[in-house]
Amino acid sequence: MKKKATNLSKYIPKEIQEAVKFDKTYFPIPVKECGERLVDVRRVIEGKQLKAVFNLDFTATKQKRLFLLREGLVEPLLSAIKDLEKHGLYPRFEYLYRRLEDQQASFERSVRTWKEKLPNADKETILKIAGVFVAATPATAGHLSGAAIDLTLVDRNLKPVDMGVPYIHPGPESTTKYPSISEEAKKNRNTLLRAMEKNGFANYPYEYWHFSLGDKIAARVQRKRFAIYGPVAYNPKLRKTGIVKNPEIMFETKNIFKKQ
Repeated sequence: MKKKATNLSKYIPKEIQEAVKFDKTYFPIPVKECGERLVDVRRVIEGKQLKAVFNLDFTATKQKRLFLLREGLVEPLLSAIKDLEKHGLYPRFEYLYRRLEDQQASFERSVRTWKEKLPNADKETILKIAGVFVAATPATAGHLSGAAIDLTLVDRNLKPVDMGVPYIHPGPESTTKYPSISEEAKKNRNTLLRAMEKNGFANYPYEYWHFSLGDKIAARVQRKRFAIYGPVAYNPKLRKTGIVKNPEIMFETKNIFKKQ
């Protein structure tokens, strides 16, 4: 028997409820793909001898991370790094381009996390909340388009600074303007936000670490009529990108809910 939908509004933090509503507003935004190439940002940054840290942990599918972005994001990002340097802060790049299989695995992990947190929730509710932290379809995944950056901050000694909660914390405290964090964390979040927005990036309001330019979220935040970057499949051996088939279809989660 199908589980009856449960009203969990009084149990789910208001920030996450707001995020679910926000997500609905950017999903329908159209994409007019510009075909811009992906660039190895790590190589560019190191070539310019800028100080930065790169998260070298393996991905959700045990692969090396690809520090790729669309070409149009590179110069704005370099400018933002220089602005951060003025405050004695430097970027720690957590995630840039994400492979299709990693997006799938990351979404599954998010679903499992929230299913455990909210054991009485119905499937639809779990999928919506999980999608706040990891996009549920290729079409809405900024990382898969090469137009999104997850980053935190480090100090001159490359030590992490206080950001309130760590990347990638699955809770309301990750909301960029969350009030109940230390003053130091608020200051660091605001410094990061100002540097990125000054250089054209849009922040996803429910993840202090997530910034993008030219994708659906950026179009929504900056009130653009369409996005210019959609999902692409990158082949690292050939260094070429291809199309993603059926980008509007949600990633598979049947095994997670098979007992329902």
